[in-house]
Amino acid sequence: MEELFALAISAGGANMHADAMVLLKTILERDPGNTNATYLLAAQHAQLGLVDRADAGFRQVLEASPGLAIARLQHVQLLMGQERLDDAATVIGPLLDLSDEIGSYARALQASSAGRIDEAIRELDHGISLPQSIAALATDMRNLRKNLAAMAPMANSGPVVAVDAPAPMFLTGYGRTN
Repeated sequence: MEELFALAISAGGANMHADAMVLLKTILERDPGNTNATYLLAAQHAQLGLVDRADAGFRQVLEASPGLAIARLQHVQLLMGQERLDDAATVIGPLLDLSDEIGSYARALQASSAGRIDEAIRELDHGISLPQSIAALATDMRNLRKNLAAMAPMANSGPVVAVDAPAPMFLTGYGRTN
């Protein structure tokens, strides 16, 4: 199974989404309860814009592994991109008290969804300053910070829900569980 995971991650990273999905579905045929494969498949669905499938996959993952913080963060981004802020607020809750970079990024997303751009930028800066467990996530958060900084003078008056970081979906983080 390790080889299939490695191949799926590599295929996804090379934008070979069909190959990645076939590999992930193969894993799930052999091991239907495999949370990591379900997570990666949900991330692939999100990257391809298959929002309903991604949403269902992330929900399934979080039901089976509520502590899989990266899946929770990605699900929040998906929900925010759909302007489903109430759902996002529910999903993000367990991440807000984390003291690692994931917690900072979650607080940044929450602040940006409420239109508190300066606070979001501060949280992103803090998260970026911490040790990074997922390099692709750090890159996406740097890009989000740059986009928010460009919007800051005009955006502090209301919610910003079009979070510009739902893809790539940090496929390298499939094994993170805290």
